[in-house]
Amino acid sequence: MPTSPSSLVNELVTHGFTVNLAGDSVRVVRPPAYPSWEDVPETIRPLLSELKVRQTEVASFLRQRDMARLIHDAALLRLAGECPPGALTWAREQRPDLWGAVLTIYEQVEEAFQAQDFAPCLAAVREFEERNIELFRAFNEAHQSRRLGDMDPEEAEAAIVQVFNARRLDSAAKRDKRPQLDQLSIFREAI
Repeated sequence: MPTSPSSLVNELVTHGFTVNLAGDSVRVVRPPAYPSWEDVPETIRPLLSELKVRQTEVASFLRQRDMARLIHDAALLRLAGECPPGALTWAREQRPDLWGAVLTIYEQVEEAFQAQDFAPCLAAVREFEERNIELFRAFNEAHQSRRLGDMDPEEAEAAIVQVFNARRLDSAAKRDKRPQLDQLSIFREAI
């Protein structure tokens, strides 16, 4: 029998159940393989009984899990809104040290989240944001240090467009505090 709320929830999930919060209560949804509760195998029923007995603990665990997920997603949205166009590709190609640091900390975020270890997960999310901000600053510094006169015409045009777009996004973000969702999908794909 699972000993922690996370292992109890995870065990039910491995059997196809969905376990979520519904207000202050825990809601369990059967998988399609079990059309009714009577169809649930005897081997799984003790898990459901244990969940019922430990509902308060499980609800607390689910709240923490959901909060960690929200913090994680909010961090990705913030970063997507701040990510200069081309910064992630530049980091992969020109600064593998920065890119590697971002990937390493993101792996730590995912491992902590999968382990249901929320304090380290939240700390890793903060570190992930900091590493990305460092990457963005390095990208901006690298691109600002090149003068337009040192570039061929196509590079100069691309640099001007990039600065224009960054300023446009910055001013749009100041007017509209909602995150740029299209940037989020680009950012997630890059990671």
